[in-house]
Amino acid sequence: MYRLGHRRTHHYLIGGALLLIVGILITGGLTISKTLFQANTVLRQSGPVVHTVLGNAATLQHVSKSFFTLDVPTSWHEVPAPRVTYTVYSWAGATGADAARRLDVYVDNVPLSYAVNRLQPVQADGDHFEVIGTTSDNCISFTSRAPDSAKTGYAPSKWTGVNFLCDVINSERDVVATGSPEGLNITTLTGGTSGSHRVLLIYTDSNPSPDYTIFTSIIKSFRLS
Repeated sequence: MYRLGHRRTHHYLIGGALLLIVGILITGGLTISKTLFQANTVLRQSGPVVHTVLGNAATLQHVSKSFFTLDVPTSWHEVPAPRVTYTVYSWAGATGADAARRLDVYVDNVPLSYAVNRLQPVQADGDHFEVIGTTSDNCISFTSRAPDSAKTGYAPSKWTGVNFLCDVINSERDVVATGSPEGLNITTLTGGTSGSHRVLLIYTDSNPSPDYTIFTSIIKSFRLS
């Protein structure tokens, strides 16, 4: 009840109390929300997990002839040499992709006019070869046909400075041979007990995706004995 000359003290007290409560609630709410939404996650990057995956590398067999040795895949076996007037030793695969692979090793009286589709440059290093470059592309892609190539079936070519004969007629084959700066199809190895020998290695891989690393591996394993 209002009386003249008296202040309404209890209404102010109630209002003040309500404001105080509201203030406390707001402050508490802000504190809680700040705590809830504060980014307190600590990220720790774990160390890398490294696994070593071993490839299915072909196992090799060591082959020994009268005056040389080399390593060929274990699934390969010696096969009859081509019927030519040269001294040739031949190996080939029998199963799977290896059935389309063959190696012919010509020694001493090597065929100087043998034409191939690719070249693997080498040079003599005593009793063994040193591979000095990568296997060439199919020579048909970088060889100009000589005027008489239609008659002979081949044309002079060169890969990384090494001369060889490109088989332009049979350009779809995948036959690769060793070749050195010494001359056409000639690499002379020395140091074995039997003296010096001219050696020519020819590899054929008729698979849709030929594997020339097999050939370079064989070349690196070759030694005069």
